[in-house]
Amino acid sequence: MKSTPIETLDKVLYFFDPNNRNRGLHNVAIKEGIDKTGITISRELLQEILYKLVKDEYLRFEVDDLPTANGTISDINFYLLTFEGELFQQNGGYIAKFLKEKRNASLSENELDRQRKVDERLIENTARLNALTFLACNCYCRFSINWNSFNCSTFSFI
Repeated sequence: MKSTPIETLDKVLYFFDPNNRNRGLHNVAIKEGIDKTGITISRELLQEILYKLVKDEYLRFEVDDLPTANGTISDINFYLLTFEGELFQQNGGYIAKFLKEKRNASLSENELDRQRKVDERLIENTARLNALTFLACNCYCRFSINWNSFNCSTFSFI
């Protein structure tokens, strides 16, 4: 089953149960659990997704030391859901964030289009107003009773 990167991010994020926030999951357990959902993710991609979730502060990364059978200590990496991650899950995750950003971009584009139309109409109306003012001044200069005292050269709009 092929999914988009955003859907894949959400699948990994929602793999973490908010009711078990203190239960850490190892990346092998995460991979096996995600594979059971029908989405195939390579180990490399899973590591990148986990890194992004940690970077976005939706997951926390911890290293625990566990004793092995021969007595040596082994480092085990665990990922835990943060409170911020739980809130992000409740708000719809990455898909909801993507749709919100897309809607906001669309609204911004609509606002820019509206502003361009307003600007175009303002330019057109300014040109019309200038033409009417020029016409009114010429009419006044020609038909004024006291047109000799009026300086028509001040109304040159060209």
